Amino acid sequence: MTQLVIQHREIEAQIKSLENELRAIEANPRYAQERAFLDALEGLLGEYGKSLSDVVKILDPQAAEPRRARGARGPAPGIMRKKLRYKNPHTGEHIDTAGANNRILKAWKLQYPNDNIKDWIVGESK
Repeated sequence: MTQLVIQHREIEAQIKSLENELRAIEANPRYAQERAFLDALEGLLGEYGKSLSDVVKILDPQAAEPRRARGARGPAPGIMRKKLRYKNPHTGEHIDTAGANNRILKAWKLQYPNDNIKDWIVGESK
């Protein structure tokens, strides 16, 4: 058989299964109650020209208040971080970098694992 025929049969089986589930839900008395409630609610909303959000505002005014957005982390886009000047006390070499991801700084950390590289900061770069 071709792949399309097999796929068609699988989809037909899924449709039959879903139709059986749908009939079971429709036969449930709880579904009939919930459906009647929703129909009555939609009728009332239409009669008074209100929406669900209007009802929520009436029943729970605090829920309608917008929540504050969480503040951004780190500097705003477009704002440059300050560059720091590091001086290697072993070699006297200087580097200026805005972060610890600098390849020379990483090499120093590997070369001198017992030293605290933050102590090598001598000020801000211009």
